[in-house]
Amino acid sequence: MLVENLKSADISQGVNVIGPVLVLSVYGLLGFNCYMYFCCYLPILYVSKVPYFPLSSPDSHIFGVSQSMILTIIFFILLFNIVFNYTMTWLISPGKLQEFYDARDKEHHENPNYELKKNRPTNAIVNKDLKACMRHTKKTIDYIDDDWIIRCHKCKFLDNHDEETGINKVPAKPLRFHHCSVCRNCVVNMDHHCPWVNNCLGLKNLRYFLLFIFYLPVSNIFIGMIMWHVRSHPYYKNFPMCSQVMIGVHVGIFIAMSFFNCWQWYLCLKGIPQIEYLQSMEGEVNEGKTYGFPSICDNIYVTFGTKNIFKVFLPSLRSQPLEGLEWTMEEVINKKKIMETHERVMRIIEETNEAQDVEINWL
Repeated sequence: MLVENLKSADISQGVNVIGPVLVLSVYGLLGFNCYMYFCCYLPILYVSKVPYFPLSSPDSHIFGVSQSMILTIIFFILLFNIVFNYTMTWLISPGKLQEFYDARDKEHHENPNYELKKNRPTNAIVNKDLKACMRHTKKTIDYIDDDWIIRCHKCKFLDNHDEETGINKVPAKPLRFHHCSVCRNCVVNMDHHCPWVNNCLGLKNLRYFLLFIFYLPVSNIFIGMIMWHVRSHPYYKNFPMCSQVMIGVHVGIFIAMSFFNCWQWYLCLKGIPQIEYLQSMEGEVNEGKTYGFPSICDNIYVTFGTKNIFKVFLPSLRSQPLEGLEWTMEEVINKKKIMETHERVMRIIEETNEAQDVEINWL
């Protein structure tokens, strides 16, 4: 066991070290694409005759200024979406358990009725399952910290010392939270830890990752079409090594991202992260329960904060309808209702037995 823990620690430390290097390499590849476009492709598209291209007029083989401007605008749109979504993926926290504890206002620490004042999108029409979860969006982790049995003994961020027991308090581990050995924290709706973004993918940043991997193959197709139509120009042959690298990089990324896109977007539409899907296949997650909503639109709404398909693919900083504790809140409330019902039934049974005993004694 000790050897396994040491190996796991070594792997986690290695991922932490290589993560920033991979992030810089991604920005380097994006910069290399910009260099090739402006130094190699654009001059050819601007002044030279090239084979037929869909944007060229039927009676001309010259792109000219207008066509080059259109292609450059498309290039900048794709580049902006890739850079923006990639940056937000590694910049934004996926939703760590420690942040829910840190967010508790010290002034209201002992007041369980304290509610977070956060703006949430409320104009969307949602089904009853999602609406039931959205009732708890303003509640803090104080609501479940004392009643929730499941705890994470791997998270070490709490320093609250219990004087009665003499041990440090172990943080609650709400539903749909999974511990990441690299981040050393539990993450809500954790999909996986991606070394290419040096961050976990969870409820808060998954939408940016989905858009990042969506725009990558789209840009591969765009650059591939341009490379195909300028390949025979003499000026293009001044970049032999760079051209070969571009072809290899774009073909490899397109093949990998095409399959990865299908998988990740399928999970998004189902409303379950990759870890929960794998656990459900092995029957290890919450006695077979799944927490994705039946409606695809509701699952999109939870991830992207909108049901408008056009807005889904636009860069945005919009808020999401759920914080991540709502599934646990609903579970706690349901268990309390069951316990109250059970106590009420037992009390009725006891009263009935007492009444029967009194009647027998009277007889």
